[in-house]
Amino acid sequence: MNRAAVAIIFLILVSCGPTTTSAPTVEQPFRVPSTVQNDASNVPLVANNSALPAGFLKVGSFNIQIFGQSKASNAAVMAVLADVVRQYDVLAIQEIRDSSETSLPALVRQADPTGNYQYVVSPRLGRTSSKEQYAFIYNSTKVSVMPGTAFTYEDTLDTFEREPFFVRFRMTNGFDFWIGDIHTKPDDASNEINSLPKVLSGLSGDDDVVLVGDFNADCNYYNNAQWKEVNLGKYEMSPESWDTTVGSTDCAYDRIVVTPQMSRHVTKWGVVRSAQITSSVSDHYPIYFLLSENLTSGTRITEDTVFSGVATGIVVSSVASNSSDPCPVFASRNSNKYHIGAKCSSIKKENLVCYPSVGAARADGKTALAQSC
Repeated sequence: MNRAAVAIIFLILVSCGPTTTSAPTVEQPFRVPSTVQNDASNVPLVANNSALPAGFLKVGSFNIQIFGQSKASNAAVMAVLADVVRQYDVLAIQEIRDSSETSLPALVRQADPTGNYQYVVSPRLGRTSSKEQYAFIYNSTKVSVMPGTAFTYEDTLDTFEREPFFVRFRMTNGFDFWIGDIHTKPDDASNEINSLPKVLSGLSGDDDVVLVGDFNADCNYYNNAQWKEVNLGKYEMSPESWDTTVGSTDCAYDRIVVTPQMSRHVTKWGVVRSAQITSSVSDHYPIYFLLSENLTSGTRITEDTVFSGVATGIVVSSVASNSSDPCPVFASRNSNKYHIGAKCSSIKKENLVCYPSVGAARADGKTALAQSC
């Protein structure tokens, strides 16, 4: 079934109860809205995350490409990397290669001398002498690491060159979730990526899981048709249309994978193709997603609304279940009624219900605009 375009809902106005089924089924995730930010100028990468409402996080992932003492001693490179760090409430990092283990602490200190930004780092991983580490840098005023939760996937079959690294985070309002970090071996990307559904299913009992990193999931390393075969429609992967590479290639190496439940909390994702990220900084661009702990099935708040300050209404899906053309329509509240669009008649609050597939809809099962406009 095609997913309706879903967006801003005033959660205190629309009550959406959990969806139940009479028999176990594989629940399909919502399609996460995707963006590509092409920054052709040298506009600073620093974002004002204070503009996000309470209960929101901006989470990034970045392969810094052989991040070690050489880059840590380059003032210009470190200035850009510090800017990248400050964009995010949580930033997953891949390809730390530093036997001294001093480069990462130096980056965190430069990004935030006050000490609000902290980090958790994996063991040094890899089959050869060229070891790498994963890390999560996070804003401790917005999120914390739940004690004793950080672990490296137990790879008994030796499937992964660098086993995925997982950490469970908790937001200040109490919502907690898992984030995994991965960097596949390019020549074995197919085998490693196709094993990820097994890795994710191993975290049973907690459906709020997202996996990010450098999957090498495109071009000569991976045929994305394989994902549909091994995934069986359960987990959503960010688009193969992304280009996350700095050079002349056009490859979606860096990806995000979310479980069905987590997809309802991921409001938007994308790749930030900034001119500040040159080949001296990395051969990858950062990717990101916005996370809200308050979202439930059928509701979604978009980044555009968050950053424009619009918070006075709801957006109702206008797509019927047999339509493939999304048409989101802004709505506002007046007294106890919701006015859908400029040409629509009023729809009373008590006649709006939430469905997993079409978002906010009329109680008669038809979408809010199908008959009224």
